Amino acid sequence: LSNLRFVSLCGNDIARLPRTMSHLNLNCDIHLHRNPNLINPPSKYQQSVKAMRQYFHQERMALLRGTVLLLPHFRRARWRANERLYRPGGCGYVVCKERFEESVRRNSIPLLVE
Repeated sequence: LSNLRFVSLCGNDIARLPRTMSHLNLNCDIHLHRNPNLINPPSKYQQSVKAMRQYFHQERMALLRGTVLLLPHFRRARWRANERLYRPGGCGYVVCKERFEESVRRNSIPLLVE
C-alpha cells in the first residue's frame, strides 16, 4: 500500500473504509466519489491520507482510553464478588473449608499417645 500513488473507489457503494487505508503513501491521491453509503471515515476525513490517519488514530486512542478507564471498575467488581463468595457462610467459604479439612485429615500424622 505504501507504493500506491492513486486509489479510486468510485461507485462501489461501500460503507466503511478499512483502517489499512491509513497506511497509504501520504502523496497518494484518493477518489471516493459516488459512494453515498460511505460513513467511515466521515466526509471531512476522506480528502487525504493524512486526514484518514488522523481519524483512525483518534478512533484507536478513544478505544484505548475507554479500556483504561474501564479496568478499575472491573477490578473493583471482581473484588466485591470475591468478598461475597468467600465471606463466612458463603458457598466459596464452605467449599474451601471442606477442602482444607479433608487435606488436613489426609496429610496429618497420627500421634500415638502411650
